[in-house]
Amino acid sequence: MIEIPGVCKGLAWTPAGGKVLMIESVKMEGKGKFEITGMLGDVMKESVRTAIGWIKAYWPSIKLLSNVSKIVNFDALDIHV
Repeated sequence: MIEIPGVCKGLAWTPAGGKVLMIESVKMEGKGKFEITGMLGDVMKESVRTAIGWIKAYWPSIKLLSNVSKIVNFDALDIHV
């Protein structure tokens, strides 16, 4: 399996069945905003907001587990999903 930074797999459900989605994201210098684009329903948009909130809340633990030494200031980053 090839792993690409900023890309992950997601699952969608419809009355016709399910689908695997490729979800792409990018971070850039900014002012702490995030943007969600694509044809997403309210549940998917809420999932994105929840994921970003979780990352911000647990960043100290993530940083320790992944040996990331760089300090991340989320107020100076924009995230586009």
